[in-house]
This record gives sequence, structure tokens and C-alpha cells, in this order.
Amino acid sequence: MLTQNPSLVMTIWGAATSDAETLKSAVLHAAVHAWYEGHIEAHTVNGQPAIGDASKLTSSLPSPPFPPPDSEELGEILAEVEDRYDDDVVMGAIAHAAGMAWAAGFRTGEKCRGCSWRGTDPELAAEMRSGRMTLMLVEDEPEQPKKPRRRQRSKR
Repeated sequence: MLTQNPSLVMTIWGAATSDAETLKSAVLHAAVHAWYEGHIEAHTVNGQPAIGDASKLTSSLPSPPFPPPDSEELGEILAEVEDRYDDDVVMGAIAHAAGMAWAAGFRTGEKCRGCSWRGTDPELAAEMRSGRMTLMLVEDEPEQPKKPRRRQRSKR
């Protein structure tokens, strides 16, 4: 099945451009968020919106749709990526972890009877995932330090 949902690409980009200081933390970021996106995609494909009451969330990463913190499958994905990739192959490691985690999240989403949707604007999120909205991947340019202004000499 082909999809126009750009969420996996956005997740990979988000992990690659995150503030993660190590490959391990960038891969974890990618895997956890890709799992979420796969889970939500399963709900979408099956016509079961995953929209729940976000005001009742007890965690910023509720499970489901995120993987449980003690997920054996998530641990296996992270271990496999760590075994396969050196620290200098960042994008490959992130993409591998994201793809595997997205598939795992999709499988859990197919079995899920409903879960809370992260965020405050589920309609916007659904529109973004639909592929009907133009999204651009850009990296913010670091702010350039401002040059001090020269004082103008008064004419006397």
C-alpha cells in the first residue's frame, strides 16, 4: 500500500536536525516518534481516528500511540541499529530505526481500539498526514550575532 503521508520523512528529518548530542539519542528520538506515526497511520488507513481526550493525558509520550517505555521490540530495534552502524553513519542509522519503528507502530495501531492523540490541533495534524498540505524541510539558520552599531559623531 502506498501512502502520501509524509510523517516518516518528517520524523527522520526531525531526528537528524534535533539537538541530540549522540547517535544513540538521535536514533531513540527517531524510533519513538516513528512508532507513534506508524500507529496513527494504521488508525487512519483503517478509518479509525485515534483522536482521544488530550486533556486526560498523564504523559507527554502516552502509550499507545507511543511505544511503552519497557517495549522489548523497541529495545531490539535500538540494539540492531547500534550493532549495524558506526557513529559516522548518522542518517542511515536514523532512517533504519525510523523505518523499523514505524512498522512496529503500525502493527500495534492495527490492533488498537483507540488512544489519545498528541498535540493541541488534531485537525491540522490530520491534514498534514493526508499529504494534501505542502510541507517543506528546512533547517533554521543559526542567528548571526548582531554587530554593534557605531556611534555617529555629532557635527560641531
